[in-house]
Amino acid sequence: MLSSTRISVGSASVKKQKPCAFVPLQKKLSVAKIAKPISSSNVAVNAAAASSGMTSIPIAPSSGSSRRTKVNTLLEDIWPRSATVAIILGGGESDRRLFPLTEKRALPALPVGGNYRLIDIPMSNCIQSGINKIYVLTQFNSQSLNKYITRTYTNAGSVPYGGDGFVEVLATTQYPHGHRWTEGGADAVRQMSWLVDHTTNPRALKASKILILPADQIYRADFAQLVMDYNRHESEVDSALSGVTVVLHPVPLESAPRFGVAKTDGKGIMTSYVEKPTPAQAASLVLTPEEVLQLKKADRKGQLSWLDPEKGKYVLASTGIYLFDRELLVQLLKDNPQAHGFGGDIIPLAIASGRKVRTWLVKGYWSDVGGSIKGFLDANLELLREENESPFDAQAFSRPFFQGETALPALELRGCTVSNCSLSPGGCIINSTLSYAVVGPRAFIGSGCVVEDSVVMGADYYDSDRRKRNDGAAAEDGPIQMGLGTNCRIKRAIIDKNACIGNNVQLVNKEGVWESFDRMATGVCVRQGVVVVTKNATVAHGTII
Repeated sequence: MLSSTRISVGSASVKKQKPCAFVPLQKKLSVAKIAKPISSSNVAVNAAAASSGMTSIPIAPSSGSSRRTKVNTLLEDIWPRSATVAIILGGGESDRRLFPLTEKRALPALPVGGNYRLIDIPMSNCIQSGINKIYVLTQFNSQSLNKYITRTYTNAGSVPYGGDGFVEVLATTQYPHGHRWTEGGADAVRQMSWLVDHTTNPRALKASKILILPADQIYRADFAQLVMDYNRHESEVDSALSGVTVVLHPVPLESAPRFGVAKTDGKGIMTSYVEKPTPAQAASLVLTPEEVLQLKKADRKGQLSWLDPEKGKYVLASTGIYLFDRELLVQLLKDNPQAHGFGGDIIPLAIASGRKVRTWLVKGYWSDVGGSIKGFLDANLELLREENESPFDAQAFSRPFFQGETALPALELRGCTVSNCSLSPGGCIINSTLSYAVVGPRAFIGSGCVVEDSVVMGADYYDSDRRKRNDGAAAEDGPIQMGLGTNCRIKRAIIDKNACIGNNVQLVNKEGVWESFDRMATGVCVRQGVVVVTKNATVAHGTII
């Protein structure tokens, strides 16, 4: 029997698309209109811009060179590809917060949502927004990440980004200036600042804006709209007083100490910012009921409908996404060598210097999964709840997230009861019950298992098909094979890839332990109340934790 209120089985394979396939239709039409020959009188570029919902840019009669420059400016406003470079921060020593999941891989390579990796989220958001010049900065365990990106995000791979685009994974310690471990996101970009210097890197010749992105969040964002809003606001103020936009998301007041929290005026200008505020500091940054209602009123798609000023208090948290003027970013990093983080150092310095730091809101689902093992598990499970609009839901969005290309058969279910789960292709589940579970590709779950509130990441390869002939039971006197044996109970657990779980195993944190590394030698630990089985670990028959 298969009963389900929300279930995603398998995943559509990614087909190659033309490089320009990610441009919304209305923007294509706008470019076509603007591409007409320009007469010597005032041209009708404004009409084209207005029809696409963008700020018009008047073009007065001028020489051909000046005319081309102004048309290129408008084209850049519509299609940000040529002027924006994205830098994805791949993590460093702080990844220990997700140990042991990051013991053998870089944070962006961590599987999430079943069939995806964390790196797919910023990569997909960039490519879908027309930003195709992307650097990924890492510091630890970058081998698997390099391999995944090379196979997935190349013009010869499953996700072509077209044009003059590129994706490069760079270890910050492997270059002349990288003689030490970096001490934060800003410090990592400082050590690799030659990437955005057109005198040392020809690829940065046209870059005027730098988009800084973390690799530990789940969200959807239209960065093309972010760039357009940035360009429009820059034209309204003295460029010497602006040059940076911070992306925010409303969160409940009790979550404030985990993030940087901002306060803005009625025009979206940041007036104050506190990194990881104390409860007293957070209380001074709370949105008023009027401000909450104003946010909801401006939300035409109803993505902020969960905000209710009568039931709770909210603050604006920084998502760690920043859009900088290239020259301003380089100058801030150069003048402040002691600044290690963007939220804790660079943004407060920009505000203190009199800069008009603008803000931009992510209105849909957003979650920071890099803070803790518990947060990582909860974020995966939240996406299974009907009240949350999962960014991975291909039925809800016309432009799905990209993922590594696979050639796997459909998932095989035999006599299972499944509710509120996300199940990836290539696996086999026999006579088991699953509730609020995320199951990765090639996963095998033997007969009589109960999996609740857990993530089973699956496998990188197939071990053997012998287990299917005996309902998945592993021989008591033989080697334990990959996947879950028979009659296992898994609750609030994360089972990493290629793990071999014996028969009659219970991973339920029976004693309610918060932290325990006593069994780390066998590949099992407890972190924040979550049982974690490490990659390639073997758990003996009858184990109870």
